[in-house]
Amino acid sequence: MTETIKRRAEHKPSTGQDTFAVAQAAELLAMSAHTIRYYERAGLLAVPRDSAGNRCYGEPEMRRLEFLRRMRASGMSMAALTRYIELVAEGESTVPERLALMQAHRDGIVDQLRELRAALAATDYKIATYGGELDGQCPPSTSIPDLDSALPDLNAVLNAPTRKEPS
Repeated sequence: MTETIKRRAEHKPSTGQDTFAVAQAAELLAMSAHTIRYYERAGLLAVPRDSAGNRCYGEPEMRRLEFLRRMRASGMSMAALTRYIELVAEGESTVPERLALMQAHRDGIVDQLRELRAALAATDYKIATYGGELDGQCPPSTSIPDLDSALPDLNAVLNAPTRKEPS
């Protein structure tokens, strides 16, 4: 299983089982059982069932769910996810199209990160403007790599001497 799933499973009592029920899978992956069932209905996940008809999530299903969770969290649309899963099912001949889809998605994530860095820098600037501190949580955003190139104007303001209020 992936490291995320392993780490979460280590904090749970050992069940000695190789598969998980939907509620267990949901808890381990920090997603709702409703979302997991939705992904199955949407055709993004095929889940085997036991003799009683209960879903049994093994390692392959847990990996797929973790992938789906990460892609959705990073902004991939359901349409793009559906297309990607269709391509996977079609086999090796679709690798170039899958690669293109993932590269386009990665470009979108990079854009999101750039925007988040700018938002963090603006937030840090406002905190500094109001005389606040970051409570030792993390260094100011000026230490984030690539921030200087992304936000030259804001960095100039952040690095300017503190202005004094008129008396």
